[in-house]
Amino acid sequence: MGIISFLQNPLFIISAIFWIISFILIKVLGKKKENITLMFPFLIMFRTKVFNKFFQKISRKYNRFWKIIWNIGIIGSFILMLFALYFFISNLIILIIQPQVENALIPLIPGVTISLPMFSEFLLPLLITISVHECSHAIAAEIDGIEVKSSGIFGAGVFFIIGYGAFVEVDEFQLYSKKYKSETRLRVAAAGVWANIMVALLCFILLNFFSPLMKLSYGAQTFQVEEVLDSKEGGFNQNNIFSGDIIFQINGTNVDQTKGKDLGSILANETRIKCSIGDKLIFKCYEKDFRETYNRTVQLGFKSYIGFSYEKFNNSAFKITSIDDWQEGGNNYQKMEENMIITYINNKPINYEQNQTLGNIVTQKRPDYKLNLTNSQGKTFEINVNYPPLFPGAHTFEDVYLGIEYNKIDNNSIKIVQVIENSTGYGLNEKKIQEDIVITQVNNIDINLENKTFKEFIETQINPKVGDSINMTDIEGNQYTLTCDEIPLQDVLVYIGLTHKPFWIPTNIIGRILGGDFPTWLNTQILWTFVFCFSVALFNLMPTAIFDGGRMIKELIDKWVGEKWKKGEKKQLYFHSNTINPGNSLNLEFHNITDIKQCYLLSPKNNDLENQSSSRGILETNTEKKKKKKTINESEYKESEIPWDSIDTFSDGYFDSIRIQEDIEIDEENLIKLEIQYNKDLKKKLKSKIYKRISWGVGLIILLNFIISIAKFGFSLFWI
Repeated sequence: MGIISFLQNPLFIISAIFWIISFILIKVLGKKKENITLMFPFLIMFRTKVFNKFFQKISRKYNRFWKIIWNIGIIGSFILMLFALYFFISNLIILIIQPQVENALIPLIPGVTISLPMFSEFLLPLLITISVHECSHAIAAEIDGIEVKSSGIFGAGVFFIIGYGAFVEVDEFQLYSKKYKSETRLRVAAAGVWANIMVALLCFILLNFFSPLMKLSYGAQTFQVEEVLDSKEGGFNQNNIFSGDIIFQINGTNVDQTKGKDLGSILANETRIKCSIGDKLIFKCYEKDFRETYNRTVQLGFKSYIGFSYEKFNNSAFKITSIDDWQEGGNNYQKMEENMIITYINNKPINYEQNQTLGNIVTQKRPDYKLNLTNSQGKTFEINVNYPPLFPGAHTFEDVYLGIEYNKIDNNSIKIVQVIENSTGYGLNEKKIQEDIVITQVNNIDINLENKTFKEFIETQINPKVGDSINMTDIEGNQYTLTCDEIPLQDVLVYIGLTHKPFWIPTNIIGRILGGDFPTWLNTQILWTFVFCFSVALFNLMPTAIFDGGRMIKELIDKWVGEKWKKGEKKQLYFHSNTINPGNSLNLEFHNITDIKQCYLLSPKNNDLENQSSSRGILETNTEKKKKKKTINESEYKESEIPWDSIDTFSDGYFDSIRIQEDIEIDEENLIKLEIQYNKDLKKKLKSKIYKRISWGVGLIILLNFIISIAKFGFSLFWI
């Protein structure tokens, strides 16, 4: 059953399709396989040079404009970098000292931290965010003549494709050559995040002027019924209103959310219509052609809150699927357990066919009462039925609100674990008691939690009322006087029993073609594009190695520390034969070479010598880079000098490649050895040490934000 569920998982199906198409493309491309990087099942990248001409054209045609934009971006990015550092550091301090759910930073993982349906809404905003970011790097590089080697798309994940996007590959070696100044590298580094900021600003403007823009093709923003609950699920109007109904008027009042007149405000008595339990409302609806209208009459019932979600298990039971905790204003979290099977309500068996269900029962009586539930093991416990809470801790106590949360230590004491802040408007006891205090008495009565909760103890022994004061005593005899207030409840206490979505009334042919759902979809896409662009910019500006902020801080360190050159340093470089390009050219990937003294071809003396040609690049023998060192035993090779030409590709006064004469035969087992002379920066080690310490420190701050957030709040929410 587990394997079947796994195979039926939408994410698995999407990933399987992705990988199948990827392998088909690899097969079809044939000789162009070098344009594909495959690290199954973690990463696949498709490269192309199709867009290179586009980058060149747009950057060179508006060269001056782009330079001005990216120069402003350098200044703006450094300012935002300070804000990013402040945000992550202050957020980490709050998570350590006084963690709040709004400070949680959870990675965006489809199917884990976020549902697949919601993730589907992110696909277009993510693509826009990543594409704008990468294309901006390319444009910033091209305005100074730095080559964009390739661009393309990638998919990443572990078996499941959980991320995708576009990328560009700028010639990093060229970028860091002496031909280009620090300003160029800063422009390239800052371009991506600055473009994201500009897109975020554009989205912010569009969101603020969204309604006037939509009025060009639409009228009022009304609502459309999605689902009507039947009586078994706690509904009142299953035969009074139906899915698909488009409501534009309630009791003669036009519905228009852009003017603050929506279903919620009407039910909360914020308009001229006053709603009470038992009232009836007349909904005026549009036909699909928006020419004819009809009426629906609905009844208002109780809006009850039980603090948990459930689903039908079978005809005579339901299963508890999730429980609202203290942060969600839960009223039964100390009594319930997830996956519990309930079979009886008030000693009567559940029967969905005869409408003996929890949903139906809680509609029969005004809230603020108790029900007895019996689980499949015969255990009976009492739950509270209340009005919906407005704030965390609303139902911590029976009839009053104190703005605190506690944990039971033993039968004779509790510990205060959270005190609501005054800044929220509901922290009435913030400065009257502190967290981590252990309480043993209330109103001079010893706490006794044998066979009862602290909530039940307060109700039976103290029975406080709104306006009363409660004296709590800690283990050292210190007393704390707390004020009792009204329980903060939601404004809407009446209930119709339907779900709905926004719907815009079209006023012209464009609106009719796009449909009444289009503005809501568009608004959502703009909103998430704003969120992703701003968040990506914020993350990318953190000065650590994997982000653009790391490149920018590296340039600052180089400027601050400066350079101290030692000329005439000697070094040997080794290359595998398969690093030779068409035309017998060889990129040295080494800066500041002033002279190439000799070039040798190394041929193995023993034909059975292990072929190392699968490893590309420089075989480093310099002891300064021991971690990258690969020992070359020259006694196992025959050495012969070969003719070559030294090339200064970038015209910066230093050699960066060679061309070997084409009549030289080079086999796969051969190595190329170069003896070079170069200028060495004696301050490079110091700059590298400073950069690594900053990078590791900032990286640790980011990592701790995620680790503490996951440890405190789990994977049930996300921050981007």
